[in-house]
Amino acid sequence: MKKNILFIFCLIVGFLPIFINAQSDSTKVVKEKPWWKKGKQYVLILNDGTEYIGEIVGDNEREILIQTKTMGKLYLPKFQVKSINLVSTENFSNGEFLNENEHKSYYMAASNALPFKKGEFRLHTGYFLGYSGYFSINENVAIGLQTSLVGTPMGVGLKTSFSLGGEDDVGTEMNIASMTYTGSSNVIGNIAAKYSRGNSRTNFTVMGGIGFSSFMQYQYAYQTNQNTNVRKNDNTYYFNASIFHRVSKNAGFVGEAWVVPKNEFGLIGIGVRTLKRPDKSWAFGFYNLVYREAYYTYTYVNVPNPYGGYSQQATNPVKNFRTKFIPIPYFGVTFKL
Repeated sequence: MKKNILFIFCLIVGFLPIFINAQSDSTKVVKEKPWWKKGKQYVLILNDGTEYIGEIVGDNEREILIQTKTMGKLYLPKFQVKSINLVSTENFSNGEFLNENEHKSYYMAASNALPFKKGEFRLHTGYFLGYSGYFSINENVAIGLQTSLVGTPMGVGLKTSFSLGGEDDVGTEMNIASMTYTGSSNVIGNIAAKYSRGNSRTNFTVMGGIGFSSFMQYQYAYQTNQNTNVRKNDNTYYFNASIFHRVSKNAGFVGEAWVVPKNEFGLIGIGVRTLKRPDKSWAFGFYNLVYREAYYTYTYVNVPNPYGGYSQQATNPVKNFRTKFIPIPYFGVTFKL
C-alpha cells in the first residue's frame, strides 16, 4: 500500500509542471506591441477638421485614447479620425500643427535637391507663359517635359536626388529643348548640379550650371557669292542660391539669387509661397534685375573756331560702369496632378 501511495505521489510531482503550464497557456493573453511611440506627442485630425494634440495611451477596435494637456483623457472613435501624425520639428511650431508641405521642391522659379515622392506628377508655370511638368519615377529620379504658351521651345528634362545622410542631399538637373517651328535645328539647354540642406520646413540650396545654345545661321560668303549654313554655339555658366522657411501653417518665405557672370547680370528675388492646398501652391514676389551699364566720361578742351572764338571738343574718353536695378513682379503656380 505504501508503495502505491509513493508511486502516485511521484506521478503527481512529475506531471504537476505540465498541468500548470497547460493551465497558464490556456488563460494567457498575448499583448500586441503598440503601434504608437510611448511618451511621444501625436496630432489626431478628425473628419471635420478638429485637431487633438497629446500622447496616445490606448487603442482598441473602436476607439483611440489620447492624453491631452488641456482636456485630459479623450476617447476618439476611429471612424471619425482622418489622420494621425507624430509631432516633430518639421510639422509643429508655436503650438500649431503644420500639415505636410506638399510643395517642398520649389522656391520661386528654382527647385532644390530634396527627395521626390514616387508616382507624383507636378506641373509648374511662371506667368502662365512657360510650363514644366515632372513625373517622379522614385525618390531619386524624375523625368519631365517643358514648353511655352506658344509651343516653342519644347524639350525634355531629367532631375535626380541622392541623400548624403541626415538632412543633406545632392542632385542634378538636365534640360534640352528644340525651338520647334521657329527653327527645329536650333537647340537650347542646361546642365546643373545642386546641394540642398534642410527639410520641408526650412532648407536652402546652392546650384551651379552651364547654359548652352546652338543656332544655325546663314552667312554670306563673298568669295563664292552664296549663302552658307554656319552653326553658332554659345555657352555660359550661372550660379544660384535659394532659401525656404515656413512662417505659418499656410505660407512660407522664399528667396532666390541668380548670377550670370559672363553676361554681367543677376536676379535677386523674395516672395511668399502658399501651402494651404496640397494640390496647388502659388508663389508671389519680386525680382530685381541687376546689371552693369557702360557709360563714358570725357575731358573737354577749348579748340579755336575758324570763325573766331573757341568751341569745346570732347577728348580722352574713359569707359565707366554703373549698377542698374529693374524691379520685376513675379507670380507662379505649382499643381499636383
